Amino acid sequence: MAEGSRREKFCDVCGKPENRSHPMICTNRFWGSTYCQEHKHDNTASCCSCQRFQGRRVKYVDVGDGRKLCPDCLSASIMDTRKCEPLARGMYEFFNNTLNLKFETYVPVLLVDKEELLRCVLHGRRPQPNRRHGLGTIAAVPQNITTVVKCAQRGDEIEVVKEVVHVTGRKVTAIVIIYGLPMVTTGVIMAHEMMHAWIRQQGWFVRLERKVEEGMCQLISRMWLEGFASDDQFTKSLREMSIFYIENDGHGKEIYGDGFREAKQAVDKYGLKTTLKHIAKTGSFNPPPARVPAGCFCFQA
Repeated sequence: MAEGSRREKFCDVCGKPENRSHPMICTNRFWGSTYCQEHKHDNTASCCSCQRFQGRRVKYVDVGDGRKLCPDCLSASIMDTRKCEPLARGMYEFFNNTLNLKFETYVPVLLVDKEELLRCVLHGRRPQPNRRHGLGTIAAVPQNITTVVKCAQRGDEIEVVKEVVHVTGRKVTAIVIIYGLPMVTTGVIMAHEMMHAWIRQQGWFVRLERKVEEGMCQLISRMWLEGFASDDQFTKSLREMSIFYIENDGHGKEIYGDGFREAKQAVDKYGLKTTLKHIAKTGSFNPPPARVPAGCFCFQA
């Protein structure tokens, strides 16, 4: 192909063309948008959900806690706890009916802002450098939680109304998720945290490795995504992005990425119930010992 017939690429953020003096233009695998490599490090605004950089002709909205949403994610977002209730009911049905993982008691799902989520995650501890805290957590003790009850858009910003609720219960008192994310993204987080809550309610005496617990939670999120369907192309792309990051997690690879792959390998081979029973006894993914036929003897050298 002749040089002049190649389609010229332009950065969607700054408008610079790709040429010999400026060759570093990347293409987003999920959205097809192009951007200069430098925008990864120059504080260019990006959507907190789909991670696309803000383009020249696109206005992003500040959700009120420093995060920004693109118009597509904003239109599909769940902005307060009440609007999250249908998704939470569906998730409980997924656990109870599809996975056959029953909860002892109902655990409320609360949407909160970034500051309140961090408070719930740390629970009085100091933040650890370079430790990612995620977009959700579970509360294990009775406490007051400031939840988002209403949001209204005012120009390029979101006006947030909050309310303090007191949560009580045994073992797990609430599932806490950051507000303002699209339904599919919120569902991925909810499935992950709900599995943490289910494990806590079992009261297993064995102490789980973090990789084992996080791996199982990632697997449950992936299983939920398998049954998630939408006719909306943008939502389909968000689903595919979520699947990709679960299966190819490079940040915290040993805990989340390897944990997911080991969990999937165990469940594919032994089934979910058998894998969970084995984890409850041993705290690991290591396969159970092979059965010895009756009447046979095993000798160890």
